[in-house]
Amino acid sequence: MVQHFPVIICQQSIETERWLVVLKIALFDEDPSYLREILKNLNEQDAAGQVSELSDFDELLAMAADEIQKPDAVFFGLRQDSKQQTLQRAQELFALSRQIPVIYVADGNEIWDQTILFGNVNLIGFITLPLEAGVLSRYLRKIEELKEEAQLLTVKVRGKDSYIRMENILYMESRKHVANVHTDGGIVTTYEKLSSLLPRLPGNFVQVHKSYLVNADRVSLAEQNTLILDNGERIPVSRSRKNEVKERLMRMGGNAKGKEKE
Repeated sequence: MVQHFPVIICQQSIETERWLVVLKIALFDEDPSYLREILKNLNEQDAAGQVSELSDFDELLAMAADEIQKPDAVFFGLRQDSKQQTLQRAQELFALSRQIPVIYVADGNEIWDQTILFGNVNLIGFITLPLEAGVLSRYLRKIEELKEEAQLLTVKVRGKDSYIRMENILYMESRKHVANVHTDGGIVTTYEKLSSLLPRLPGNFVQVHKSYLVNADRVSLAEQNTLILDNGERIPVSRSRKNEVKERLMRMGGNAKGKEKE
């Protein structure tokens, strides 16, 4: 029997010197009031946010499996009377998506043994209630740093690691034994296949052809069998992938939403 748990999703933005980082934070507990202090503190942050409630844990798993909706971190309410179940849920999340950081939130008046720190969980912190000043802000900064790291693609160029910001990538093109990564600053060539690059890319990258991966955020116009990027370049879309590409673009929105030509 599926057990239902309340889940609250908060989209929190943090302003940095370079760009606006949007964090999707999930709060999970059987009793929504347990994490109310965390939610209140999130809402008091300077940056604007959007809060939504989900009805059950299965919805959290579905969100974690979706590259577009995947949360950047999950705060799990940890209580003695449901400790084992919470730890099990956190491990289920890890089994589905190893990259999502987890933070446990527990009552500071209770005694906790070190076993809660073990297990297959991407655990980055432990917060006790009542919440101390500045604690949540430090964790948000840590989550932001992890997200920034995830936004870098590492490829080998002449035997050395080269780091490319995901947002600067227009598209990737397979040519014989190499992949050409087309960026705002030029072309980076690496001896890798598109099939090895794709799992390391976020959900806004779409394979539109056996030889092309495109950053959907850089698409300005979708024609019948072609995508036009914001720099004017035209990328072919194979017939076999046309419907899938159209569906992905519509689902993700982006610059090309509502501009498709038949």
